[in-house]
Amino acid sequence: MEMRKKFFSVILALVVVVSLISINVYATSEDGIMVDKLLRTEIEPLNVNELRALNDGKDICIKTIEEDLSNLQNDESFYTVNVDTDGISLMASEKVVDKSLTDPNGSQSVRFDLTSDMTYYKVWIDNTSSRKYNVTVTYKTSTGDVIEEFTVGAGKRVTKYYEGKVGLFSSKTRYVNITSTDGSALSGTVAVRIASTLGELQ
Repeated sequence: MEMRKKFFSVILALVVVVSLISINVYATSEDGIMVDKLLRTEIEPLNVNELRALNDGKDICIKTIEEDLSNLQNDESFYTVNVDTDGISLMASEKVVDKSLTDPNGSQSVRFDLTSDMTYYKVWIDNTSSRKYNVTVTYKTSTGDVIEEFTVGAGKRVTKYYEGKVGLFSSKTRYVNITSTDGSALSGTVAVRIASTLGELQ
């Protein structure tokens, strides 16, 4: 019985030592509490149809992703493959904008066009400057109706997914307009990809 008590005492001591080591390794704040780093935020609507009704049938933002540029990998995906009983089909998306942000006066606009078959679009902006950017996505012209307005923090990438409204009497043209908050030169990239479904943009 005495030997069993000593054995359990040794085990308990080892558990305490391991726990202390773990706290020392992972604790990062001054008070010893572990601090997590937020790497990514996703915002998605619960009901796309309700959002479209509220937005009077115009383009709607389906999803927003914000990431730290230091942890990013380039998005080079082009095709997704579906396998079914009929074989393999390729669903293409098209990258219609891929430009550097270089305007010395701190304001730049890029145009892109949707098609009757490709009405979903993905906009992503890398801000490699030390200033925050104001961004608008507009309809038909760079000063047209604002689809959405958002900001991109310094050293951040913001990615937006939209479902476009394209009809017989509506324009297929959209603009992305980027402006630095203090008028300083732009630094970074802006890209747009269009597709026939949201899944082809993922």
